[in-house]
Amino acid sequence: MKRIAFISDIHGNLEALKTTLEDIKSRDVNYIVCLGDIILKGSHSSECLQLVKDNCDLVIQGNYEEGLGSVYSSDGFTEEEIDYVDNLPFSYDFYISGRRVRLFHSTPTNSFEYVSPFDDKKLVRKLFLPSCRTEDGSPDVVVFGHVHLPFNIRMYNRTIVGVGSVGESVELTSNPNFDGDPRETTCSNYVIMTGILHEKDKFTSMSIEHIKVPYDIDKELINNRDEKREKCLRLGIYPSSEKVKKFYREERGINLED
Repeated sequence: MKRIAFISDIHGNLEALKTTLEDIKSRDVNYIVCLGDIILKGSHSSECLQLVKDNCDLVIQGNYEEGLGSVYSSDGFTEEEIDYVDNLPFSYDFYISGRRVRLFHSTPTNSFEYVSPFDDKKLVRKLFLPSCRTEDGSPDVVVFGHVHLPFNIRMYNRTIVGVGSVGESVELTSNPNFDGDPRETTCSNYVIMTGILHEKDKFTSMSIEHIKVPYDIDKELINNRDEKREKCLRLGIYPSSEKVKKFYREERGINLED
């Protein structure tokens, strides 16, 4: 049996990444996979890039890596760093315990699109469809990040795994009469998958475990203490949460504050 850790959406949060890697190493993990968005937002992009390069066996390109220099400013990055993120793979497939697993940052078609557990099944099931940027065929399991929410969904005899975010865990639903302790949200979140790696034909036991790791938020904020980022790291309030909620309300007919 092999144990694979999946991390995603670090966003320059060095304290969260260091604490998470320490936790992973304490759990007898064989491989570490990063699903992108290592950089920007936080003030330690270069340090996080180096830690990911040193510790991860596979790194997938996120939207912040794909958009560096076009959508997002590349100021402060070396040519070597820009070249590294430019050449990261978009998607990757492998087999474990008889299941075909597909990895990508956001969706099979692009790394910017937003699909969450709140969406209609017709939209969510597109996560299992191949595209010109993935291998052919449909996977049994998809593992991705981007939405900063940890979750598992089983549908159509397939499984969707949202690994959550290491460096910017958020809560999009809210109700002042029902909201709990934000510390349940603001931990670093990652996933460990356990099974027989490279087993294609024999269907055997496999597990998916979601891990929550508290880290030193005060230390992370020393060099990056703007109001929106502090609310995000301490309370799980996404800086663009109102924009996201409006999008869901007006474009997808879903009220996240119900």
